[in-house]
Amino acid sequence: MSDPITQEIILQSDGNFYKRTVVTTLLKSQGDAIQRIKAKPAFQVIDIPVAPNTRIASFAGSDDDTHYVFREVPYFPFRGAVLHPNDDGSYRMSITSTPFEIHSENQIQTRGFNDNKGLRWEPFKAGGFKLYYMYTYRYHKGYVQNMGQPFVFLYHPDLKHSYIPNLPNVYDAGRICTGDDYTAEETTLHKLLQTNEAELNNSYCNNDLRMGLEAEAQFIMYDEVGNTLPIDGTNMPKDGKGNYFFMPPNKESILEFTSWLNNTKH
Repeated sequence: MSDPITQEIILQSDGNFYKRTVVTTLLKSQGDAIQRIKAKPAFQVIDIPVAPNTRIASFAGSDDDTHYVFREVPYFPFRGAVLHPNDDGSYRMSITSTPFEIHSENQIQTRGFNDNKGLRWEPFKAGGFKLYYMYTYRYHKGYVQNMGQPFVFLYHPDLKHSYIPNLPNVYDAGRICTGDDYTAEETTLHKLLQTNEAELNNSYCNNDLRMGLEAEAQFIMYDEVGNTLPIDGTNMPKDGKGNYFFMPPNKESILEFTSWLNNTKH
């Protein structure tokens, strides 16, 4: 640009003329901008499952060596919780510091539910949602290492949106609070996934990061034998904004995988 400084005379609303000086600074050329757009890492999903209901994804072209594993599972475990009656005849969760602890005679013990694994919440029965775990990992010196705690999110095929469920032990962005007993590396990806999922399913839940009990009882409900009950339609999300239980995700990898789900037969 031959003249980066230009001046002009302008008439303001007060009826007076003013001189305005404009300084123009080159940021990048058109060619550089186009190349930068082309070079943006693309989120790629391997559409052939590496295991049942499991897919691998990564940002191709990125310097980051992180890979993502998205695994569809049928339930979220609440091992150690017992059933407490609601006024309408349904049941909600009661979680205490001692697993499976009963505080009143109208509570129901869940220790023997699901082959002695305890209580489970099944989001498909609750409202037609699919539940996914997202694991992050990398390969390092002959081992597969996880890159932190896994995430949980729900996807609704009809609404075509994903949501972070406001569950106990789950942070707002969807990260699961796994505690310290969570395996960091294994010799193969399959072994690491198998080990980490078993640790999630066999650990005891607690009241950390839990929403108000009365509010939670509108979304997580059971019958007397631990079957998940459907959520009332007034509490179901209507769009991507969700509500205080179904929160919109903000993590790029979850948003990208949601887009892939919306545009792929699976």
